[in-house]
Amino acid sequence: VANSTWEQAKQDDTIPPVFGHASVAIQNKMYIFGGSNDFKQTNNSLWVLDMETLKWSSPTTKGSVPSPRIGTQIVAIDDFRFLLYGGS
Repeated sequence: VANSTWEQAKQDDTIPPVFGHASVAIQNKMYIFGGSNDFKQTNNSLWVLDMETLKWSSPTTKGSVPSPRIGTQIVAIDDFRFLLYGGS
């Protein structure tokens, strides 16, 4: 952003391609939830990109996992939580 130049990030790992997912950035991490793959299968996967190391992870979560969905919205509540809502 500082010099208005696009640069492709170099990564050693990737996540499965999805579309219709929801994403939110909190502190130095970007969270991606749900979406659909090329076979029109929705999922309820949660992926986290550490924006400092550019490493992906799939965190261990607690509680009831939301159902698979596409078109979901995510909003950051504070520096530690987000709210996931909507979708189908």
